[in-house]
Amino acid sequence: MTDEGGCVTTIDEHKVEHLILLVGGNPLPNYVAARVLGETKGALHLVHTQKTHKIAQRLAECLRTPAENEQLAGDFASIAFVQVSEDDPGDIFGKVHKLAADLSSSVGLNYTGGNRPMSVHAYDAVKQARSSAKFSYLDAGRLKMLVHDAHRTPRRFRADVLLNMRLETLLQLQGLKASSPKPLDKPIQPKLAAALAELHSIKEGPQAWFDWRRKGSEGWKKLPKDQPHLERVEAVLRELCGDDPTPECVAKAFDRESLPSTAEWWKGKWLESHIFAELQKAIKDRDDTNDALMGVKRKREDYGDRDFDLDIVLMRRYQLFAFSCIVSSDAQQCKDHLMEAYVRARQAGGDEARVGLVCIYKDTQALQQEIASDLDAAGKIRVFGQDDLLSLADRIRDWLDQQP
Repeated sequence: MTDEGGCVTTIDEHKVEHLILLVGGNPLPNYVAARVLGETKGALHLVHTQKTHKIAQRLAECLRTPAENEQLAGDFASIAFVQVSEDDPGDIFGKVHKLAADLSSSVGLNYTGGNRPMSVHAYDAVKQARSSAKFSYLDAGRLKMLVHDAHRTPRRFRADVLLNMRLETLLQLQGLKASSPKPLDKPIQPKLAAALAELHSIKEGPQAWFDWRRKGSEGWKKLPKDQPHLERVEAVLRELCGDDPTPECVAKAFDRESLPSTAEWWKGKWLESHIFAELQKAIKDRDDTNDALMGVKRKREDYGDRDFDLDIVLMRRYQLFAFSCIVSSDAQQCKDHLMEAYVRARQAGGDEARVGLVCIYKDTQALQQEIASDLDAAGKIRVFGQDDLLSLADRIRDWLDQQP
């Protein structure tokens, strides 16, 4: 492994037997730091406030599971908790100083988490207590770990290449409990979804489909036949059910009892299926991605088990990519939808999360720039529009490759 300064280094050079972690609202950087900078059979010390005690407990629970690979730390000898005041400098400094001074062997502090008072005073405390201590910080934007000593001599290296994190681990860290139904690992009727994507990629397509659904389908009791612009959709329906497709046959293909019960899919869920199918094409043969799933439903345990949904997700090493979709060409609707998805993605994946919106809006670049400015999210969001529908796999692949 080569650090940013061009020096050849190994993970072992940066590891410490006692790693102090400051626990804040996002436990992901702490998890990464513990796996990358901790020692197997070493000790972790989780410094938290009353507000972040539950987060620290979840972090400890996840770190007690086996590490993702043999390069990473696991099977820790101990994981201890140290509660400090949220904003009392003396309490923070005193407790962290005593902790660091009483430890034997190598000591490190990762100050990515925690609030500002905790980071400032914990840093000073460890520096005074242990002149040989190592300090570290995980850069969420560049996915790099900065490690330095008391003299601030820096070493930077890519942390993400070391850790292919499971989605389930990330969601457990964030207090998102499993809910039903289970997420899907295959798209629903991808050929039909692709035909609808092709229809919506042309200027007249969205209106033609809207008119048919509202006026021709009779509440989705009838199938389109000899309708302008719907030729490709009708062809796939014939492929699905024979030369003369019936509502009963199409319903059976969806594993439903009646065609009207599939109306939500035809209204907009088809776009989720198209995105998911294209995403699977985009990540085929990649070794840096895993856990591509559609329809992830969770309960937020810290907020009264409120429902928490993500349309489509993908893990790229320890980074969450979330995709949301809306069959709309209205700029404000698309903007509102993306902003909601951005909030949910950050709740699940922290600052490292990336969010993509797929819609049928034309001027995606202007919309993306506007939302990025409003949310201070430059580089964290991507808008795919009408012109991207037929080449979505390539566009997604390009987006993944453009990441740090």
